[in-house]
Amino acid sequence: MLLTGSGHHDTTARFVLVTLADAVRGKNAVAYLTITTIRFKTGFDYEVIRRALRRLAVSGLITDTGRRRGDAICWQLNMELARPETDRKAIEAEVDQRREKDRRRKSKRSTVLRWDSTTQDSGTSTALRRESTVLRLESTVLRQDSTTQDRIEPVRTNKEPVKELTPAASATAKKKSQDEPDPRFAEFWSVYPRREGKQHALKAYSKAITDVEPAVILNGARRYAAHRAGENPKYTKMPATWLNGGCWEDELPQRHAQTNQLSPRSQRVAEGAALAARYRAEEQAAKRTNGFAPIALPPGGTS
Repeated sequence: MLLTGSGHHDTTARFVLVTLADAVRGKNAVAYLTITTIRFKTGFDYEVIRRALRRLAVSGLITDTGRRRGDAICWQLNMELARPETDRKAIEAEVDQRREKDRRRKSKRSTVLRWDSTTQDSGTSTALRRESTVLRLESTVLRQDSTTQDRIEPVRTNKEPVKELTPAASATAKKKSQDEPDPRFAEFWSVYPRREGKQHALKAYSKAITDVEPAVILNGARRYAAHRAGENPKYTKMPATWLNGGCWEDELPQRHAQTNQLSPRSQRVAEGAALAARYRAEEQAAKRTNGFAPIALPPGGTS
């Protein structure tokens, strides 16, 4: 058996020997191979191949005949040298040892699994025993309470007994509670300038109040309603869009209130026009009465 200096199987030398045997032609057991060819077939390094060939030659498996064909070396393989029977027995013993090791490992694992299952079963049984003990204690306490209640005269009250809700009644009550609008949403709905898509707005409002105080949203809706007052409602945002966009935080531009006050220049022009109209009216009235028109002076004028 080919062994390395440390006692391990010499797989490298064995692979090189197989490569040489593959190149044998004829009955003389002679192989012509170059180091380059051996490197190509084995993938080993140049120095690795040289050391492997040296070990094979020392063990008597190959012999360098000294003949050459270019760079190819003529190797004589010793086909009569056979491995001793002890090598087969060693290999069989190694295989048996590995199987025994695997069997012990599996047996140990199964033992651990059985121990885990036993521990779980024991823990479960212990927990069940404790639970049964607690149930017995609770039943004893309940019997004592019932005996005490039988001895005490029940107190009569005018309150009606509480009725347990059946599944159908519970579902009806749940549906009724869902149908009842949130008073906070109702206040928001009454303030917002456009009342369309109420169900979508309710969903958006319920989502918004999880992060923002309802009062903040209500104040924002009031500001938006004041901003859109007198505007075309077609361009007013839908309630759900306004809520989903967080528009209560928008800074709305201030609108200038329209007043009937005129600028000083316009006021003077208006006063002059009114005064001229009054003069014309007085002149026409004087012509109808006296035949001539008095000269009317403006306020503060001199003759």
